[in-house]
Amino acid sequence: MRDYVTNPDNTREPIVTNYYPCPVFSGGKVTLLQRGVGLFAIKSTDERKNLGAVVFAKWLAQENSNLNFAMQAGYLPTNKEALPKLLNNPQDVHNFKYRKLYTCMQQVYKKGTWLHLPHNAAEIQQNLEYGSKNILRAAHQQYLQEIAGGANPQQTLDKLVEESYQKLLNYKQ
Repeated sequence: MRDYVTNPDNTREPIVTNYYPCPVFSGGKVTLLQRGVGLFAIKSTDERKNLGAVVFAKWLAQENSNLNFAMQAGYLPTNKEALPKLLNNPQDVHNFKYRKLYTCMQQVYKKGTWLHLPHNAAEIQQNLEYGSKNILRAAHQQYLQEIAGGANPQQTLDKLVEESYQKLLNYKQ
């Protein structure tokens, strides 16, 4: 992970990374969504490949392997025993940015309630992302057209933000 952004003129600016706990409404509860790791394998006609996929998945799911992988990659462990070990000891992580992430997650983890996603969560997320992008893309195009036609930029932006917000609130796939 780079610690800087390179501008078109080849100058560099440092990236300052911060993490914050998720916002919670007054009187609300911290709710955490439990997701899978996105690890999958496709059955092969070569049994060695199938066996290799199984051995790798089992290795990665073991507590120590899962914990070490997470600490090196900046992920949250998926192993039940590894997650609390990491979040109770973020000072053990060598990468400063990951240590900041895990320290933030520590606060959330202690207060939060875990929820499992529904079986069709990936489809729901994909539809929401697709719909959101379309709504925002259309607003951007409308903004460019109205500004090109002489409309006031700030008033146009304010109007389109409100319209887009209402469309997002009422979005159904």
